[in-house]
Amino acid sequence: MAAVEGSDRKNVDDTNGDFYIYTEPLLAVADGVVVVAGKGFPENPMIGQILPEAGKCETQRCDGMSPPCTGNDFPGSGNPIVLLHDNGEFSTLAHMTTGSNDLVDCSDMVLQGVQIGTVGNVGTTSAPHLHYSSLNTPSPEDPGARSFPMYSTTSNSHRQGSALEGSST
Repeated sequence: MAAVEGSDRKNVDDTNGDFYIYTEPLLAVADGVVVVAGKGFPENPMIGQILPEAGKCETQRCDGMSPPCTGNDFPGSGNPIVLLHDNGEFSTLAHMTTGSNDLVDCSDMVLQGVQIGTVGNVGTTSAPHLHYSSLNTPSPEDPGARSFPMYSTTSNSHRQGSALEGSST
């Protein structure tokens, strides 16, 4: 099939790989500590097909403040990574492809520009995309959670690969 001009898709075959954004790298927007590391949840198989287990439990926080997912249930945000930044703000990148965020774990210190995953179609989503948010809490489900704009500086040099510091112990 030919590419669809002006579209976010290469073809029209209803697969995740049909979307240009699918598996594009996701980078940390600023230095931060991993406070949520959702991992291993499955991809939705086709565009518009959401797995029935999606959204059946809350985003898993590293501090144990959310109940664990059981059985095949997983959070609507799929495989999210949430970073706590020095200024007390939290940034969330969600719906990552299965296994793509395995390079980071709870309590890891991640530097701006480090790849933390790739764009996927995991959770309560009908197509590959990035869910990004900046909040005053690690989860939108938290009481008093509010979002706000995040300001950052850009740099011509990204610190990838060896820039990941720390480890879960």
